[in-house]
Amino acid sequence: ALDAANPKSYLYAENLLNYSQNVAITTSWGASNMTISPTPVLAPNGTLTANSVVETAAAGAYHYINQVITRPTANAYYTFSAYVKSSTRQITLRMETSSGGGVVAGYNVISTPATTGPTTGAYNTGYSNFTPSIENFANGWCRISASAYISDGASNLALAIFTSNTASNPIYDGNVNSGFFVWGPQLERSNVANPYVSTAAANVIASTTLTNLISSNNSGTLISYPIYNSTNKSFTFNGGTTDQYVTGNLSTIAAGSNVTTEAIIK
Repeated sequence: ALDAANPKSYLYAENLLNYSQNVAITTSWGASNMTISPTPVLAPNGTLTANSVVETAAAGAYHYINQVITRPTANAYYTFSAYVKSSTRQITLRMETSSGGGVVAGYNVISTPATTGPTTGAYNTGYSNFTPSIENFANGWCRISASAYISDGASNLALAIFTSNTASNPIYDGNVNSGFFVWGPQLERSNVANPYVSTAAANVIASTTLTNLISSNNSGTLISYPIYNSTNKSFTFNGGTTDQYVTGNLSTIAAGSNVTTEAIIK
């Protein structure tokens, strides 16, 4: 059965960032007053796929890594998340468009357990329903995230991970003995952080293909929706050639066959 309300019918896995397990790749990731070690370190999942990021001695400066993407959807929820770990610096996530709007979410990752910090909120216009979140893991790792509905007209979106000193100030004198570990930065069109999706040179975009839960040989793509009939309180599925709601390699249903359609309506 093709069930658009059942997450098992489609693959929702998305990470719009490239090289999520190697922020040392300079073709995708930028760095300001930061040095990224190309030598991998132990990640939260037990693999050698995390990065060590160490600040330079730049005085009175910002220290961050970043990536800029083109938003695939203009008006939508976006969630930026990353697994981080530090015993010397606080961490801040930032999402920002070129028009000047954005959100900033601060986290005190030095404390155990890590907590949200004081530098948190949306600024200017085009960002609403902002929500920061944090989840603690073993060995000092935590997953931090920032979600917001972005209606800003600018198509680009800059994602950055900043460090702050213990006073939550993002502008400070750096030293070469401070920094953080990072693994799995992720950006997705969602109002929550979903399970991590690894990426390399290409990002991963959520699928719109529906899979037949009865037979793995059949699949289709949802292209339209049934029509609600307010008179008899029912949904109409027209089997004519011009009214297709799911396309794909579906099995032929013989004329006169009884079919059952199941949906969750909200």
